[in-house]
Amino acid sequence: DTLQKNPTFFRFYTKMIEFRKNHSVLTRSLFLRDKDVIWHGTEPEKADWSEKSRFIACSLPDRLNKYTLYIAFNAFHEAIDVRLPRMEKPWKQHVYTFNPSPNDIVEEA
Repeated sequence: DTLQKNPTFFRFYTKMIEFRKNHSVLTRSLFLRDKDVIWHGTEPEKADWSEKSRFIACSLPDRLNKYTLYIAFNAFHEAIDVRLPRMEKPWKQHVYTFNPSPNDIVEEA
């Protein structure tokens, strides 16, 4: 009954579980250590841990599969400009919760 009332939530969580299962950096059997996470603010490697900050991001390098997952959280009421860390390959956006469903998650190829 609850799923029928909220099909977009069900779709979102189903897709996020699928995304997590497809990315080994999110399915670790051990807790992340300091060396496993690179913290960012609106500038790469410059996390703002102050009380006034409403943005935090991190990179999770997957050395085994040779890619990095960048995760950003914006709790501000407006969009903000963010400079992404430099990578050899262009970044691909997979999830953007500002977009309404079904455009909030891009299907992975």
